[in-house]
Amino acid sequence: ISSSSLRFSARAVLAGAMRIYLGIACFELALGSLRRADSRVRCLGEFQQCPGSLDCVLHESHCGQCSAGRYRCPLSDASSDVRGGLCAGPDLDGCAVAGTHFDAALSLEARLAFLAAHATLEEKVSQLTSDAPAIPRLGVPAYSWVDDDLHGVRNTSSYSRGAIFPDGVGLGATWSAETVEVVARAIGEEARAVHHLEVAQGHRLGYNGWGLTVYAPNINLVRDPRWGRAQEVFGEDPLHTSLLGAAFVSGMQGSPGNSTLLAAATCKHFAAYDLERVSLRGRFRVEFDAEVDARNMLESYLPAFEACVRAGAEQVMCGYNAVNGVPACVSSSLLNDILRRQWGFLGSVVSDFDAWYNVVTWFHYADSFASAAPMGIKSGNDGLLQFTGGSKNA
Repeated sequence: ISSSSLRFSARAVLAGAMRIYLGIACFELALGSLRRADSRVRCLGEFQQCPGSLDCVLHESHCGQCSAGRYRCPLSDASSDVRGGLCAGPDLDGCAVAGTHFDAALSLEARLAFLAAHATLEEKVSQLTSDAPAIPRLGVPAYSWVDDDLHGVRNTSSYSRGAIFPDGVGLGATWSAETVEVVARAIGEEARAVHHLEVAQGHRLGYNGWGLTVYAPNINLVRDPRWGRAQEVFGEDPLHTSLLGAAFVSGMQGSPGNSTLLAAATCKHFAAYDLERVSLRGRFRVEFDAEVDARNMLESYLPAFEACVRAGAEQVMCGYNAVNGVPACVSSSLLNDILRRQWGFLGSVVSDFDAWYNVVTWFHYADSFASAAPMGIKSGNDGLLQFTGGSKNA
């Protein structure tokens, strides 16, 4: 794999993470009432509270180094080339963060440039999976990208509760973009609040629904009522789906132009995906090849995704299926030519589960995992949503 391809992919993933991690001070409105009502939450943003010592850290290995209520400076490890104080208040005043990715005075691009320049190749590669481990020396906490909050925050705990709204077909039946936007806004606010509540308890990896990268809206079209996921989507009409999908993105992510996100919306599944586990056409979803002519692609299957992207969606998820012989998650035509070059998409592309594994095992499109992973990255797939052990090998 070329170093330039990896830099582009890692940069896209790190960009998404930065947009999320750095939204600490901007979401007190969404979280403040919960924090005041719940004395268990004492640490802000991505900081978690250490049991016993009650200090606030980005990684559990730093627990006990500061007094109760104080924040462990994120860039004070002996292995880091950045120095500073050890403990500070929630504004990190006294920590050596000037000129780093924690410096709020810098642009997002400048902060990303610092982070990319100081992360090792191994650390960058580790961030390409859905359960991304922490990089303690750079103050990057662990993060799970999997959040199937399609019509409400998927998983809650004794610390958090989320409202459940009508599924996609119910929202589609409202014929109201305004209603969909309000619902998505509520889900985004609850996702943000639940995330901070859970992180404060040290819950970071392995939880579907405790993050901020929301895998919604599902903007595929119902082409067969026996699909198996028709209840998730808005309907069968491209225009109707386009309008509601764009409204969902607007509500989920917060006010347009904000430098930080309420939560990140994901347009899925790109593209021409409408087959699950049933053998309606003699194929399983991870080996199905959707044969679509140019007119149907342009008039039916692409408009909703273009509308979703142009609404500002932070992520796009490529589908399990292949399109005209090429698995969607290694399709440079879809991910680079159409998505990025034609539509100007600047966010990150996440696979559906085990894409690079499926390219080898089901589609037989690549000879090995070693070739499937760089094939995916070069084709524009920035991160792997992993589920099986085989996917981890990929």
